[in-house]
Amino acid sequence: MLKGKPLFPGENDIDQLYKVISSLGTPNEDIWPGRTELPDYNKIAFSKMNPIPLKTLVASDVSLAIEFLGKFLLYDSSKRISASSAIQDDFFKREPLGCSIPDLPPIPAKSSSTIFRDFEVPSDYNVAKEPASPSTDSDINLEKS
Repeated sequence: MLKGKPLFPGENDIDQLYKVISSLGTPNEDIWPGRTELPDYNKIAFSKMNPIPLKTLVASDVSLAIEFLGKFLLYDSSKRISASSAIQDDFFKREPLGCSIPDLPPIPAKSSSTIFRDFEVPSDYNVAKEPASPSTDSDINLEKS
């Protein structure tokens, strides 16, 4: 999401796997020991593909960002960076720094009238209108019948 879109935008699980493997290369025992022991390992096979350098996959002027991303994009989870290590990574300590919290764009406010826009009331509830309170938008009372 470095550029505001997914790195591997698969349309389904097989397409997702193909995009990952065609980008990171076909895993083997050297880069992912034990993969053949996974329960669904033999259900699908891809032809051998070589990895594409991350710098090619992720167009960024910030080499530290590409290095940081590479620490996550490893097949072998034992070699992948942990969340606690990631938050301490140099990526967050070097220029260009991320913006401060007050500089973040505001989160759009949700009014209570939009919270239940797609909510379907179960058939065993009676929907009773109550007079709207001047202090809230809540005007629906749900009671189990």
